[in-house]
Amino acid sequence: MSVRNGAPSPGTAVVLAGGFDQIDLIDGLRRRGWRVALIDYHDNPPAASHANVHHRCSTLDIDAVRAIVREERASLLTTACTDQALLCVAQICDELGLPSPLDAAAARRLTNKRWMKEVLLNADIPTAAAAVLRTLPLSLPAGLRFPVVCKPVDSNSSKGVTLARNAAQLQQAFASALSASRSAEVICENYIEGSELSIDAFVVAGQAHVLMVSESHKLANAAAAFPIHRSVQPVAAACAQSSRIEEMVARLASAFGIDNSPMIVQAILAPGGLHVLELSARIAGGAKHRYIKAATGYDVMEAYIDTLFGKQAPTPPRCFPAPPASPLLAMQYLYAQPGVFAALEGCAELKAEGVIVDYFPTKTAGMEIGSALNSSNRVAGILVGSKDQKGLQEALHQLFARIRVLDPQGRDMLLRPQ
Repeated sequence: MSVRNGAPSPGTAVVLAGGFDQIDLIDGLRRRGWRVALIDYHDNPPAASHANVHHRCSTLDIDAVRAIVREERASLLTTACTDQALLCVAQICDELGLPSPLDAAAARRLTNKRWMKEVLLNADIPTAAAAVLRTLPLSLPAGLRFPVVCKPVDSNSSKGVTLARNAAQLQQAFASALSASRSAEVICENYIEGSELSIDAFVVAGQAHVLMVSESHKLANAAAAFPIHRSVQPVAAACAQSSRIEEMVARLASAFGIDNSPMIVQAILAPGGLHVLELSARIAGGAKHRYIKAATGYDVMEAYIDTLFGKQAPTPPRCFPAPPASPLLAMQYLYAQPGVFAALEGCAELKAEGVIVDYFPTKTAGMEIGSALNSSNRVAGILVGSKDQKGLQEALHQLFARIRVLDPQGRDMLLRPQ
């Protein structure tokens, strides 16, 4: 993957999405002399105060985004840490001749699970058997068996992703996925039991480098959905499979034509081997770039910004083998009851006391928290570290005992472990 049409001189950059994750992207561009126009549909997204101007608009409304790019006379259109906006960026850059790390065809393969699955199968990369459907058949298609996971082919943040353990649950799971799909297509795939790994990588000059492997833990009280509530690294099982993971990431980069770009791979490590769920040519969301920097020292956001201007990213340190006494690092995600967010309390004190490493709020006052448990309804990510499992559990205990998520009436909305 390379920047097409040359590297632009500083001017106006349009950035899609204004969550916490995009703050470091905007700040990095402004340090390089760029004026930044932000597009985000929220009234007051976390990154708005870091940009020069905020346009309230959906990042997926390609006509509106194109009009803003022209209005701003922008010479750069980009995003980071968000999935579906990649396609909007690539399509508009193709149309307007702006530099972009992905063309529209490549972005479509990485943002639509139908085309993604096709590439995985053609490249003989282990993945779950699946079928893409517009209507629910009377029985499961050939090759599928319960439990199955129903997903919209073109959504993110785990929206509409549901596990159906039997025929009775399938109709609701399919309907949920269909309602979240803009193209009215659902991919149903076999559920694979095993450890879910999040593999962060960076492809530099054609060589894929694994940055970090973390294990994703799901909420125990949301068995039918897939909200990640905690990510932990290092992962002993991944270290034992390091050569297989590195080989898989290299094969994926080649199959999807990813180069000079960050990369995120979601995979299941099962007794039968490593199976790829999905991937993207981007930095993962959920403050993952801060997590990676804390764990490895590598600033993946700065490396990504360099690639936007045709520079080669620095070679990352080797992820494997992890040092025998590697400290545990966990990113704990906080969810709240439905309502209106007003304030997050207790984090600054816990950080000052060394109980937590850092915290990353994802909501600003007045933002709505919906009823669905997915990453768009997280209120914060909390980075916690310890030398051992016992210390990590104690820090997590203090975290949930002392942090409060308040609504405008001062009521605590935080969802705590049962």
